[in-house]
Amino acid sequence: LTNQVRQLILEILAESLTEECNAAARVRASIGKETDLLPIVVADIAKVLDAWLADNEGKVTRDQLSLTEGDKRHVTSLVRLLGNLCFQSRHNQDLLRTTKAPRWPESANRMTTSSDAKERNGLHILLSTTSMSYSCFTLREWALVAIRSALEGNAANQAVVAELEAEKALHSAALDEMGIR
Repeated sequence: LTNQVRQLILEILAESLTEECNAAARVRASIGKETDLLPIVVADIAKVLDAWLADNEGKVTRDQLSLTEGDKRHVTSLVRLLGNLCFQSRHNQDLLRTTKAPRWPESANRMTTSSDAKERNGLHILLSTTSMSYSCFTLREWALVAIRSALEGNAANQAVVAELEAEKALHSAALDEMGIR
């Protein structure tokens, strides 16, 4: 029951911040400046993402990727909320970039890669949710909206994304058979 109530509150908050009016803009700004909600949302998304990565380690095709219905609903609500918090709010956009995202115990048994050595922030976590989108179309759509809201008019956030590059090549039998490297 607690999880259901929490989920409903997330959905209500995300929906209430979608308005393009002065009142919603003031609420978005005050939430970012006066509460710890944005870092909590980033940490919650990181937790779901890390568990999902651990659960899907070694799977080579999109068809094999799985995300529970509860996690789909939860992470979609979180991403929607994050995008709405960043919408036309420079403070929240900057806070997203400067918020450090923890690594969760579910991912502790994963083999360390060069990306694990770097600190990740809320912007990295938001971008990473797109990898989960094969399991949930709605998540993909909200992730795109949230990324747009996080980058729009923010040169510092755009620079972080521009500097990103693939660190590890994906190899699978299917790709090898096609001669793709």
